[in-house]
This record gives sequence, C-alpha cells and structure tokens, in this order.
Amino acid sequence: MSAVVSQSYNLVPNKNCEIMKNLMVRFGLYSAIFLIAVGLASFYIAGGASADPQSYGTGEVIGYLSIVVSMIFVFVGIKKYRDDNLDGQISFGKALKVGSLIVLFPALAFALYNVVYVEFMDPDFSDKYYEYQVEKLKAEADPSEYETIEATMAGQREMFANIPFQTVVMFMTVYVIGFIVSVLSSIVLSRSHSDKPETKSET
Repeated sequence: MSAVVSQSYNLVPNKNCEIMKNLMVRFGLYSAIFLIAVGLASFYIAGGASADPQSYGTGEVIGYLSIVVSMIFVFVGIKKYRDDNLDGQISFGKALKVGSLIVLFPALAFALYNVVYVEFMDPDFSDKYYEYQVEKLKAEADPSEYETIEATMAGQREMFANIPFQTVVMFMTVYVIGFIVSVLSSIVLSRSHSDKPETKSET
C-alpha cells in the first residue's frame, strides 16, 4: 500500500510538469501567431517591399504595440495555470517561471520572422532603413551635431545590417518586454487570491 502511495506521489510532479508544458506551448503559440500575423498584415498593408520608407516610423509604433498586446497571453496563461491546477493560489516564483517560458515562443518567432523578412520579403530593408534614419536625423538634429552623429551611425551600419546581430536584438527586445509583463503578471496573480476577503458562513 505504501509503495502505491509513494508511486502516486512521485507521479504528481511529473503530471504538473506536463500540464505546465502543454499550457506553455499553447499560450506561447497564441502569442507568437498574433505577433507574426500583425507583422505580416502591416507589411502588406503598407505596400510590401515597395513601401514608402516614411512609413517606417508608423511601422515601429505598430511593432512595439503588437509586442505589448501579444503579451496578454502571458497573463492569461499564468492565470489559467493557477486557477485550473493550483486551486487559485500561485507563488510569485512559480508564476514567473510559467510566464518566462511562455515568452520564449513569441521571442523566438519574432527573431525568425526577422530573418525571413530581411532575407526574402524585403532584402533591401537594412539599406532603406538606414537612409530613413539619416534623413530623419538630418531633419531633427542640431546642424552642429549632425556630422558627428552621422559618422557614428555610419560606423555602426555594418553591425546593424548583420542578420545574426539583428536576430539577437529582435529576440531580446521581445523577451525583455515579455519578462517585464511576466513580472507584473506574477505580482498581480500571486497576490490576487490572498487579497480576497474571506467570507464567513452565517449560522
């Protein structure tokens, strides 16, 4: 009897790990699909590879907003794991672990999307984006500082056009934003249950 109880006890962590893995994959893929869908939609709506470089500013805003919005699946994923598997209670550390794992999916997806984008969808993007930044700098910078800043940008041009470097930057951009959302979600969800007032039954 004790052996059966012991065996059942040992299976519980494995079962919880499997549940966490399935939830992480599901909500991670939801977030990744949303992020890539918005990226593709904005690309084609703007005119594809022939889009006016002046639209890049709007594209950047849409890009960052889509990253933030896609992170709603982090909050929902943590909450679902807490409510369905932990009786509505979760520690900050456990919540942060779930959130951090979910974020891996959109971060990896966005990094790979960047590779496809600059290699196949718009191979001239790096050059066009650089020229856009130079023109923007020329319009906004103080004339006395323009040459110095432009020289700095020119020196960094090759590095920023490097696809592996871009891929790492894209991954870290999404992951850092996602990690911040995971921290905030973990704070809210680890406290929300304990903050509820206990209801006493009347006799």
